[in-house]
Amino acid sequence: MAEDGAQPYLRYLLAGGRGFHRENVGSYSTTATLLVSQVPELALELTQAMLNEKPPQDGHRRTLLAPFATHLGVGLAVGPHRLVLTHEVATQLAQVEQKQVLCPPGSPWVLSGRFPAPWRLAGVEVLWEPLPDGAAPEMASYSYPPRKAWYETKEFFPGTRVLLPGAIDLGRGGGFSWRHRVGNLPGVELYVLWGARPGERELEPLALGGCIVASELPPALAQWSNLAAEGAP
Repeated sequence: MAEDGAQPYLRYLLAGGRGFHRENVGSYSTTATLLVSQVPELALELTQAMLNEKPPQDGHRRTLLAPFATHLGVGLAVGPHRLVLTHEVATQLAQVEQKQVLCPPGSPWVLSGRFPAPWRLAGVEVLWEPLPDGAAPEMASYSYPPRKAWYETKEFFPGTRVLLPGAIDLGRGGGFSWRHRVGNLPGVELYVLWGARPGERELEPLALGGCIVASELPPALAQWSNLAAEGAP
C-alpha cells in the first residue's frame, strides 16, 4: 500500500492497468551497510522464500504461480540498511474499454471489451470501498474490498438466481458490453471480470475495471491517474 493509503490494485487501475492485480512485498534489513553487489542475490533469496511457502500460508507463492497471469513487474528499493522487493502480477486476458475513471454518483456506466477464445465472460463482480483518506497504512498486507453486487450471464449459469438484474450483452467472438449505474455513495467501485471456458464451471478473474465515484478526483489519487496520461503501465 502507498503512503497515501491507496491500495495496490487501485494504483494499478488508475495508472491505466486493466488486469486483475496481485502484489507481493518482501524485505531484508541489516545493521551493516547494504552493498549494491548484494542486491541480486538477496532479491533471489526473497523470491525463493516466497516460492517455498506451504499451504495454507502461501499467498505469495500462489501469486507468483497464478496460472493465467499475463503481466509481471518487479520493483526494488534499496537503502543503506534495507532492501524492499515487490512483484506486481496481473491477469489481463480480456480487452477492457472504459471512457473514464472518475464518474459522478448515480451516473450510468458502460464497460465493454473482448475475451480471447476460448474464454467468455461469465460474470461481473462489483466491489466497493471508501475513498482513501491519504493516511499512511497501518499494515503492509491487503485484500480486495467486499462484494457489493454480482451480475452473471445465463450462458454459464442457466436457471440460477441472479443477485441483481443482469445487464450483460454477449456478442460474437468473445465481445461483451455491461451496463451499470454506479452507487450514490462516494467511494471506489471495482469491477472484476470473471471468465470461463466452455464446458467448465470454474471461474477465473481475468480483468479489472473501475471508477472513482466522486465529483472530482481526490488529490491523493491524482498522481496515479497522471501516470495513465503518460502511457503507464
